[in-house]
Amino acid sequence: VEAMPAALEGRDVLGLAQTGTGKTAAFALPILEYLVTEEIKAKSPLVLILAPTRELALQIDAEIKLLATHTRIRSMTIFGGVPARQQISTLRNSPEIVVGCPGRVLDLVGQRKLDLSRVEILELDRANFDVGDPQGLAGRDDVALDVGLLAGLLVRVDDECLHHRRIDQ
Repeated sequence: VEAMPAALEGRDVLGLAQTGTGKTAAFALPILEYLVTEEIKAKSPLVLILAPTRELALQIDAEIKLLATHTRIRSMTIFGGVPARQQISTLRNSPEIVVGCPGRVLDLVGQRKLDLSRVEILELDRANFDVGDPQGLAGRDDVALDVGLLAGLLVRVDDECLHHRRIDQ
């Protein structure tokens, strides 16, 4: 909640908090406020939220859908382990927000099915910034974004004209 004013001003934010404290709402509400206020219509996503697992991506997307109930903002999830056909089809509906896992996001960017050229906000959920800390997220591959995949994806996003970066852990 303390980070929300900075996020609403469009500044980069790094948030650290315990599970169950409202981190998703803390980053989602400023994103939704921005999209509603600006009334932006896009043919490709304006917001990319990366999560390390399918379960977390689905959880984030469900909360965004709940918070955006009375808006026209659309979101979707992208993750591996399932055929990409349905995800590609949903992308054709031009959701403003894409919540995904790095591997499938990279795959769809490589296939030119996911256009990141209009992304204005990048949210990294559970990003592993302290790779030297065996007691922290670095030792927990199940909950941290893969650094290698993340680096490759950030290069792709940057190449596609990323305008703003918002980082959440």
